[in-house]
Amino acid sequence: MKPKITSKQLVAIYNLLNGLQEFERKGLGRISNIITMVNFGAPGDVFIRYEKEYGSSGEMFYEFRIAQIDKEGNVLFIDENFKNMFERSAFLGECKIFNIEDESQYEKI
Repeated sequence: MKPKITSKQLVAIYNLLNGLQEFERKGLGRISNIITMVNFGAPGDVFIRYEKEYGSSGEMFYEFRIAQIDKEGNVLFIDENFKNMFERSAFLGECKIFNIEDESQYEKI
C-alpha cells in the first residue's frame, strides 16, 4: 500500500528539505542520511529522519532529527519525545521508507 500524502504535506516536506539544503549551502554544517517514511501507527503523517552536524563556539555537535508532518502541513520535531534510543529504534523499525522524489511511490490526495 502506497502512502497517501496531501498537497499541504508535500509543500511542507519540500520546504523542510530546501531548508536543509540551504543550511549546507551556507556552510553552517552538514546534513546526511535523509529518509522519508511513514509509520502506520500514525496514519496520515509523514516523517523525515536526518542527521545534522555543525560547529558552534569551536565545538562540533551531532543531532539525529525526526520531523513529523501532519495532513495540514504542520511540522513537529519529535526526536525529544523518545525516552531513550530503544524507543526511537522501535519507532523507526515500524516505519516504511519511500522516496519522496519518486511520485510512483506515494499517492497524492
